[in-house]
Amino acid sequence: MRTCTQKCGEHGHLEISIQCEDTAALSPTLRWLLAWLESEVARGRRFLPGQTVQVGWSVLEIRERTDGTLALFEPDFESMPVRFVDSVSNTLLHLFLQKSVAESLGLVEELALPSLRDSAIVCTQFGSTEGFVMSRVAPKAANSGWFFGCDHATHDHQSLDGLRRVSLYEAAIRHDHRVIPFLGLPSDTFVGFDGVIPYFSRGETELAIRPGSYLYQKYVERVG
Repeated sequence: MRTCTQKCGEHGHLEISIQCEDTAALSPTLRWLLAWLESEVARGRRFLPGQTVQVGWSVLEIRERTDGTLALFEPDFESMPVRFVDSVSNTLLHLFLQKSVAESLGLVEELALPSLRDSAIVCTQFGSTEGFVMSRVAPKAANSGWFFGCDHATHDHQSLDGLRRVSLYEAAIRHDHRVIPFLGLPSDTFVGFDGVIPYFSRGETELAIRPGSYLYQKYVERVG
């Protein structure tokens, strides 16, 4: 489905047409994106071909269509290096999931979305186990603050020999895409994922999953 802004032309700006899957889950986030683009243009911002713009954790590339509108191309979230495709579906899905996770834990007001270009530290066995752990310190500049590790009890995550720094995109796409919904959680949070019900904490306090929330429906109700 292709949809388009309607008010950018009022400010001497090309309209922006967007390719996105037509689903009930994505519709509210798509409406938000169109309204945000229009509001940014109304404030004087100019979106130009060749530029990039961050939406959620994703980075979109701006291109010009043959019909005279601008397009937003997103990473395909499969290729390394990044390959851009004519869509925003995954970008909006990830944003929906990241907000839903934060809401599930009562942290939506502290949502702290990084950029997929930001760096993270991964252990050398991350992505090779059924479960994983992830924790976040305060972000600094292009450092997301995230650490991703395996759940091997014997693997020393304090040894520099077992760690390396990669982009968030590489951590998610090359190693384990299951981290994507949790990337907007703020600093001082911990996620332990064993494939059943994730464990969440902040500091020394366990975070309860709110009944009826996205995480509750996805994990708790299924276990029953």
